[in-house]
Amino acid sequence: MASKSSAVSSRHGDSHNDEPWSGSDVESDLETALKHAEEMLGSFDRVNRELRMLHMVQLGVATAILLVSLLTVGIMTASQPDGFSAGTLWFIIIPLLIASTVIQLAQVSMNSARRQRERDLTGLVQISRVVRDLLPVVARTERWSELKHLTIRARIARFPISEETW
Repeated sequence: MASKSSAVSSRHGDSHNDEPWSGSDVESDLETALKHAEEMLGSFDRVNRELRMLHMVQLGVATAILLVSLLTVGIMTASQPDGFSAGTLWFIIIPLLIASTVIQLAQVSMNSARRQRERDLTGLVQISRVVRDLLPVVARTERWSELKHLTIRARIARFPISEETW
């Protein structure tokens, strides 16, 4: 088995002996890399869900405050024949300040989530490329059945090929 690992390692230029999944079992190394990539894909998906949720919060808060402000203006103007008063302005300004704060906090969280998404995507693409390159070598060396080869290819197909595809 050690010769199989060295054959694959020499093909890629180094042995990566300091990696946690390096060893003499290339098939096991490939499986470990696939599991790691699947974990990264899960993290990427969680961050995307978080971004969608934060965007919905921003839109919801902005819409709610706009409606409350318009309703307040309508009620205050209808109840006061003089038009706007200082009190009326406070009923508009305070909700707008609260909304602005909530929207800014959501934006900070979104920026952090976007950076995490980019890091996850970059790592995912790199691992995906290595796994795609190793698959035919490992399948041939380990004499995989067609079913096993197709199953692993299906797992790999879920990963992005490049950062532009996602």
